[in-house]
Amino acid sequence: MIESTIEEQVKEAFLEAQLIDKKIESALRYMENMNPVERILKTVDPQDEQLRKATQERVQIMMQSWLQTYDNVLSEGKDLPKDLMGSAADLARKTRKRNSGSSVE
Repeated sequence: MIESTIEEQVKEAFLEAQLIDKKIESALRYMENMNPVERILKTVDPQDEQLRKATQERVQIMMQSWLQTYDNVLSEGKDLPKDLMGSAADLARKTRKRNSGSSVE
């Protein structure tokens, strides 16, 4: 019975880790895809000087907003490594307690 409990915990931890990885990848991909320089400025025809200049001015304004958003993302994620390590440590601690409890029985 203890083995199935440990297997269930490992499976749950693995699924949780996959979900966290997926969410982090999605957030980073979103930020990368929303970069105004990459999405707008680089796609404008450089031959059309009037369009390029108008686009460049608007992209500069968008870039400020994008940089603020990116800064917010980094601020939100600053504790992520600590949280992930803490979660791993909690799981290891629980597993150690269960294993030491089962060897006594």
